[in-house]
Amino acid sequence: MTQKALLQSAGDGTAVPVGYSGQFVSSISSSNVTLASNSWNQITSITLSSGVWLVSFSNKWWRNSSTPTTEINIASTFGSSTSEIQSNFSTKYSYRCAAQILFNPVVSVQEHILCNSGVYVRSDGTNLYFGDGTVIVSGSQTLVLATYSNAYTGSIPTILGYSLFAVRIA
Repeated sequence: MTQKALLQSAGDGTAVPVGYSGQFVSSISSSNVTLASNSWNQITSITLSSGVWLVSFSNKWWRNSSTPTTEINIASTFGSSTSEIQSNFSTKYSYRCAAQILFNPVVSVQEHILCNSGVYVRSDGTNLYFGDGTVIVSGSQTLVLATYSNAYTGSIPTILGYSLFAVRIA
């Protein structure tokens, strides 16, 4: 049995019941998401019930032959909302759960995978917290996955598929 199957089953092929360690919550798609320029774009979301979760994400950014107007800046993170992420990216998210790439526009990179390797998130049934106790979401248990892409001319960069997933660990 694969590791993924073990995490999603009780060992006998049935799903781990809600509320038990090993419960798996995800939003995974191969659909394309067009990114608005110079803003945070919500890609998807998941809801976490009370417990401690290990949360990860990945998405594939595609330049789509666009021409950046400055240094290429792409970033992805999860948080409470795109507006809250935008306001607090550098102070709250960038060093905890974000993936960010900066490179010169003359580089001919056309695509890049953005991902994190897993971040502890605690839910008390009302709020979501990082492992250090910092509030991620107040009054909700929904995490959004958001991606930022800076200004471009021509074609618009696109996300070619994404995943936001969590495994309950306590």
